[in-house]
Amino acid sequence: MKKNAGTSKYQSVYDYIKGLIHSGKYALGKRLPTDGQLMAKFAVSRGTVIKAMRDLEQEGLILRRAGDGTYIKAIAAGGAFVAIVVAGLGDTQFFEPICARIAKVCQNNKLSLIWGTLDMANPKEYRNNIDQFCTHLKEQRVSGLFFVPDETENFSWSNGNHYFLDQLSRLGIQTVLLDRSDRPFPESCNYDLVGIDNFYVGYLQTRHLLDCGCKRIFYIARSAFLPTKEARIAGYRYAMKKAGHRASDDWIFEGDVNNSDFTARILEGKPEGIACFHDPIAITLIREFCNAGINVPQQVKIVGVDDVHYSPFLPVPLTTIHQPCQEIANTAVALMLDRLVYHKLPPRDIRLSVELVVRQSTIEKTSL
Repeated sequence: MKKNAGTSKYQSVYDYIKGLIHSGKYALGKRLPTDGQLMAKFAVSRGTVIKAMRDLEQEGLILRRAGDGTYIKAIAAGGAFVAIVVAGLGDTQFFEPICARIAKVCQNNKLSLIWGTLDMANPKEYRNNIDQFCTHLKEQRVSGLFFVPDETENFSWSNGNHYFLDQLSRLGIQTVLLDRSDRPFPESCNYDLVGIDNFYVGYLQTRHLLDCGCKRIFYIARSAFLPTKEARIAGYRYAMKKAGHRASDDWIFEGDVNNSDFTARILEGKPEGIACFHDPIAITLIREFCNAGINVPQQVKIVGVDDVHYSPFLPVPLTTIHQPCQEIANTAVALMLDRLVYHKLPPRDIRLSVELVVRQSTIEKTSL
């Protein structure tokens, strides 16, 4: 680009970099010309280049990092994000506020957001479904994707998730995982991950029940394979062992709490306290126990995880672990923006703090 007569040297540098950004010549993550190169190209001083670059940075078009260089920001390239929640969306209220917040933060940052779903339940068709979906992502010029790894009982847990993640990597689509890892507990995650410390969650649930005087404490979960579940069970076992109490495999139940035979087996064990994988399980157990004439919390104390919005308004308000959904979403978008610029960063595993919210399912209401 040649300088036009009457155009200031500052404007020439400014227009040149802006033209590179909008032309698409420089992909996300590729470093723009250095200050020295621009000084030589336009025969200008370093101060002129710095002024032009500072104005471009204030407009949100570039990202400058001392000692590293200048990069196109994601918002300048109109990068499209895909929020894809393969597991849990509709089964629990946990993911809905996270996805809603991601959408809001992307909008605030002038980022396009594409929503999608992907069926990996059928082991004979999941590769074809993934290939078709990835073709769609490529056509939409998607540059980053938020992904919740699927859970399944129909085939090896890793097959569909890892095949999908491999295809994303092949296409150069940057990935941030939400809530759960792509690897079984306790293996390290291969991608950026935002969630909570699930080992600590299981420990905190169990520690609370122990503090309430319970010794015979059961852990109840659904049967699907899930790294978060394995971590929470490990935390439960550790809390029991640390307190000097027995925690045999007979006290860990995995199944459908809507099945009356399953809940009957739980009751036959005469638990004093129950730590549940998430709130829907805890809420269903409270209902089934009440129908069976079992008083909560006098006869059995129950604690969940998630703190869904109706937990305080149940006939027996639920003690639970509050998940920081807004913070998970905010952190996930921040990681994605960084990842789009710096592709070669090592995987970052960020675990946010949780809070125990004590209600009447573990503490008897006292009269004033």
